[in-house]
Amino acid sequence: MIHIIATSANVEKDYDVRKDQYLAGLEAIMDHYKIEPHIIEVSKQVDYLPPQYVDSEVYSPNKGNNEFINIDNFMNKHSEMFHDNDDVIKITLRYQVISSYFVDFIKENNQYDAYFKHSSDIYGANDTGVHTFLFCMKYKYWQDFLKNHFDRNTHKDYPIEAQIAKYLKTLNVKYLDKLDILASPSNHRKTYKV
Repeated sequence: MIHIIATSANVEKDYDVRKDQYLAGLEAIMDHYKIEPHIIEVSKQVDYLPPQYVDSEVYSPNKGNNEFINIDNFMNKHSEMFHDNDDVIKITLRYQVISSYFVDFIKENNQYDAYFKHSSDIYGANDTGVHTFLFCMKYKYWQDFLKNHFDRNTHKDYPIEAQIAKYLKTLNVKYLDKLDILASPSNHRKTYKV
């Protein structure tokens, strides 16, 4: 089975912009992937999205770490819905998928533990990380990473992508050439077709 976890953080700053992005991102998931996502909202319940798991506590000054702590809390609370070999896709809801390519690839090539794309296409040739705005791991590897390999207390500027890239060296990973998503990293002023 495939699950989608869509993370959102509709904070007061840029509230209307993020609202529009989240609604467009949700519509794109439903149109292209045909799977209703589990939405994890990390600021507060909002009335324009379907039911959300809200975990508004700030556990870490590192935003990536905080996002993954919220995912861990969601998985712990709803562990009965997951099985070890389920594929769990994580997507940043404010980004938009533009085709069914990623989910179709997983369905047709299901012999891997995880599906990622290197992040050097946005961050330069020397970047050794992976994109965390859209990826997939089997549920059992999500659990292994979150319980045994995830350092929740890293420096606020140490990217979660580095922790995951290190963990992926232990798995059978398929690195894709594309994800078919429009990504707008907050530290950039442009949108990338990844």
